[in-house]
Amino acid sequence: MKTVIKTLCTAGAKPFLIAASLAALIPQAVKADENLASLQVYLSAPAQQNTFIGDAYTETFDAFTPGSSVSGTYRSTVGTYTFAEPAQARGADEHGGANGSTYLTFGAQSETTQGFTLTLGFAANYFGFWWSAGDGKNGISFYYDDTLLARFSTQDILNLLGDRDTGMVTAVDDRITYESKEYFGNPNLDYQNFGQPYSYVNIFAIGATFNKIVFDNSDTTSTGFETDNHAVTYTTVDPGDEPSLVKVTVIQTPAVPEPSTTALLVGAGIGLVYRVARRRKQA
Repeated sequence: MKTVIKTLCTAGAKPFLIAASLAALIPQAVKADENLASLQVYLSAPAQQNTFIGDAYTETFDAFTPGSSVSGTYRSTVGTYTFAEPAQARGADEHGGANGSTYLTFGAQSETTQGFTLTLGFAANYFGFWWSAGDGKNGISFYYDDTLLARFSTQDILNLLGDRDTGMVTAVDDRITYESKEYFGNPNLDYQNFGQPYSYVNIFAIGATFNKIVFDNSDTTSTGFETDNHAVTYTTVDPGDEPSLVKVTVIQTPAVPEPSTTALLVGAGIGLVYRVARRRKQA
């Protein structure tokens, strides 16, 4: 960039024109960092139903009466939930309820196709949830304000686990392996509903942050999205912090720079413009 500034000054360009030229160059510099930004999805060890992060804020949905409809807006310790259509709170059964507690579901159980949005009170790089009676129709989209970073489909988990009876998965610490069948069936009810997977899912934004999460069930009531123990944290966390995690997928995302980054770069560039220009004048 310094070479570009010197060239412009030598050509006699006015400072405001040079600043405009710098502003045009800055998105290219930010774009180069986009290759480093991704959404990375990991499973906890089989039968785990809570986040591994000790200081995380967790929504258990235990405040709701089992069988009740959940609609409108709900303010939680993890953020604000907004429901496009009513979801349903259910008591622990073969389909869900982490550690035997109340859980949230929509789709087949609530007979509604629209999901809900969780708006965080801060920008985070981690979200965790217990996924029960899982199927490939469930989806979660991550946003920074109105910018979509990526949508994660739970079909990726099914693809990873493969054949229930013969599949094997390997953890971050490659000395740790699990049989796929360890993820099937409800661990709270002697592994009832053995045909569907149950797992705690950990999602990390690397090189980016998010402040809004949208849950969907592919606009269908043919299946349900059962979920519990939503967790977020102010702390920046990394998948390597927990060696027992199992990588599911990595989804490239656009980088979301801090709002002041561009202004700082422009300001620094303009300062350099005037230093070069003054040296030229003194010469």
